[in-house]
Amino acid sequence: QSTVGLYLSGGLDSSAVAVTLRNLGIRTQAFTLDFGEASVERDDAECIAAHLGIPIERVPVNAESIAAILPELVAGLELPFGDAVTGPQWFLGQAARQFG
Repeated sequence: QSTVGLYLSGGLDSSAVAVTLRNLGIRTQAFTLDFGEASVERDDAECIAAHLGIPIERVPVNAESIAAILPELVAGLELPFGDAVTGPQWFLGQAARQFG
């Protein structure tokens, strides 16, 4: 059985998906953003993952790491718009890709 990657924020939507995957017996690897001391969702995501027995990987993100990939990020968008979470989501995607 292959593993499904899940972006887990600890909010209602991603937590409900995590519960559903667990209840279906689908092997899951969770990823959550880690903004260090500024993290708002990280602890909730880790709590949900622990409760459900789902492994979770912290994906570190800060202003410097986003600035470093900004040209690649803009080129990857292919359209002239994004929002404040576009850069952090880029890092989640990279972590999921590296996981396999």
